[in-house]
Amino acid sequence: MLSNNQGDESLATLVGVVLKVAQMHGSSVALSDLEQLLPTGTTSKDIADAFEILPALPGNYALKDGFLVPKASDHLPSNDFNLRQRHSIANIQVARWLSKAVGNKEALTIAVSGSTSYRAASPGDDVDLFCVTRPHTMWLFLAKALLLTRASRVLWKSRAPICLSCLMDEEYATRLFSKDRGALFARDALVAEVLFGGEQYASLLDSASWMKRYFPRLHDGASTLPGMQPNATAKASSWSRFANFFLFITVGSYIRAKARFHNHILAREGKGLSTFYARVGTDHLMYESAKYVRLKEIYDDIRPALKDLRKNSSTVKR
Repeated sequence: MLSNNQGDESLATLVGVVLKVAQMHGSSVALSDLEQLLPTGTTSKDIADAFEILPALPGNYALKDGFLVPKASDHLPSNDFNLRQRHSIANIQVARWLSKAVGNKEALTIAVSGSTSYRAASPGDDVDLFCVTRPHTMWLFLAKALLLTRASRVLWKSRAPICLSCLMDEEYATRLFSKDRGALFARDALVAEVLFGGEQYASLLDSASWMKRYFPRLHDGASTLPGMQPNATAKASSWSRFANFFLFITVGSYIRAKARFHNHILAREGKGLSTFYARVGTDHLMYESAKYVRLKEIYDDIRPALKDLRKNSSTVKR
């Protein structure tokens, strides 16, 4: 695919973005996984060549046994990779328990996101969940799920904690996915591990064709698990709407207060990247950490690099 220095530089920028992200998590990157994030036609050899000849890539990673691995690491890259895979699989089992326990009265889609969906979970990572509910029932679902996650922590203290990090109702999700939200949002959405409501999630991805501009291979290969599907959509009753709004006022106020309290502690401990903002509305709840904001800034470099690669590819063809 690559044929000149401009193409090499653009590829180096894309690889550099992934390595910066991996560096924030302290993890290695398999060339085979990295290849899936790059334009169609890019090979592992292209990546290896760009890594070897261009100084633009981060200098604290080395190419070893099919992995890009931190130079300071004493572990074999395959061992680190396999360990994170095992933690991710264990986290998915925890999420499956909640998905079954919470039922499908309000839920349309339940999926695992974050480091677990990337198969890069460390021992201390939370199990992040992305959930879509029927309209006007999100806070009913959240209240039930919060009680179950608390019970899980009491009964099985060795389990990874579950974090309900991104919830929204169907109408909010439809609006969210229909517009370009950037490369980080696209990658998170395309690698989410769907546990429930695969058809509903597939329809969201179908409405987000813009994601293919960032990650064509991931978009083309994105698969959702059909599994159990929700019952036919029914309008929320007047009682459900009232209860949902009441929980938004009460539980939502508690969540905002708890977020301020935790942020105060995290800031005092010097953990600035772990501080977060709780975006709360009647139809959504999303936690956005300072680390996530930083990741979005890193991913912003993908758009111009992809544009240069496409331009270079068109020039070569002519």
